[in-house]
Amino acid sequence: MPIVGAVDYFVTDAKISHTLWKLFRRDGGSRADISVLSTRPKVGRFKPGETGALKSIQYLYFTVFLIFIGVYSLAFELWLASGVSPWIVGDWLINYSGGFVRRGLEGSVVLLIGHLTRIPLNLVVYGMQSVVFVLFLWLVWRLVQGIRWTFLIAAVFLSPATLEFSVLDYSAGFRKEILLFAALALVIYVLQFRQLSDLRLSALLTIIAVGLTLSHEALLVGTPYFFAAVAICGGVRALKICAAPLILGLVSLIAVYSHPGSVATAQAICSSVGGKFTYFPVDDPSSVCSGSIEWLQATLPQARAVFFPTLHNFHFARFYGLLAIPTFAPLFAQLIVFYRRDGLHRAVMVTFWSTSLALGATAVLLYSGMDWGRWIHMQAMCLMLMLLMIEHEAEGKAAPIKPLERPLRYASALALFLYSTIWTLPFLPWGPHQGYLDVARGLRYMGRNTLNLREHAQISALNSHQLPRGHSAQQW
Repeated sequence: MPIVGAVDYFVTDAKISHTLWKLFRRDGGSRADISVLSTRPKVGRFKPGETGALKSIQYLYFTVFLIFIGVYSLAFELWLASGVSPWIVGDWLINYSGGFVRRGLEGSVVLLIGHLTRIPLNLVVYGMQSVVFVLFLWLVWRLVQGIRWTFLIAAVFLSPATLEFSVLDYSAGFRKEILLFAALALVIYVLQFRQLSDLRLSALLTIIAVGLTLSHEALLVGTPYFFAAVAICGGVRALKICAAPLILGLVSLIAVYSHPGSVATAQAICSSVGGKFTYFPVDDPSSVCSGSIEWLQATLPQARAVFFPTLHNFHFARFYGLLAIPTFAPLFAQLIVFYRRDGLHRAVMVTFWSTSLALGATAVLLYSGMDWGRWIHMQAMCLMLMLLMIEHEAEGKAAPIKPLERPLRYASALALFLYSTIWTLPFLPWGPHQGYLDVARGLRYMGRNTLNLREHAQISALNSHQLPRGHSAQQW
């Protein structure tokens, strides 16, 4: 199809066509089908896969885009996991070997699977990360089915701060926030396309709240989005549904902050995974214990004493303050469009205040850590998912979208291309900052060093460490 025709597809509305098709098929539809045009049933008002959007060119392009993100991320992270990754892999190895400690849930599961299967722990971690990441991409793919494609919503998806983030900066991929993204996407999918009782929905949210808290305390900044998703669909019932998850989540948070970690805890964890222990703040890239596991030894004042000079020297506040503008501009612009064009006032206001609360909570992360690009990315991704939910709330209420004139279409397509390519949101200020040029360099570097004998010799030396019996398959 010509490019002009492809651009035209961005201004179609497939959902109304879906409802009309149901009304005029052989069986004549039903009252429930007719009511879709005027009222919103509780849940399950349309099933993904039934709309004409599946055949649209913009949906095909987006599918290819998701496949690229999935294949590139899985390949690059496998390459990283095959070596020593103190931060990306090490964070997932924190476990309860030395007693209860923050962030230890996944590591305990990894350790158990490693003992039972004799699979190296780094590959177990990679497998767990891959399952969560692929689940997230699949949920996004399902949620995108049937939406109205405009240049603004396309800018949200193609933003370097959302789906492209982990591709443009490989050091940001497969961190524990993918648990938050997959969980929020799952809840939105359930609310839109599945019928769950309030009790079952509350139980699901409770599992998610406790699991995320025990996985990484930073993931709690996404809590307001879960409440917003339930409130948009359930109204005042959201208070009753979210009461138990909120209470148990707070209990988990208290437990986590009561057990921040210590030198003894870090030593026990490092021993359990067969790593070489290092004392904080010694940086030893050859040890899997040198990153997240090592930092369990530090108190907040000790940690700030180490990274605060970096925040000042690299002008974090100014750097990320400027990058926050292109990050959130299309996201909040789309909220305004939903408010003014489609009249979705309640859904937009609930999302706006939940986002404001989440952004306020992010200030705590900015104070206690230096992964500022990562925290901004978390907010952008959660808000992107909420926009998808609001788009589905427009089912049957959406205002018609007028096609753009050809000159304006060309200008919008050019603006979209430039927006998605000329800037990046690096994980850290000194990270990759040349967009897809860095992606090409990363692929070339990965291919050039995959069979590097010196790197394999280093890994072999790490694997030769003497460990207790039964640990041989999990050595680093």
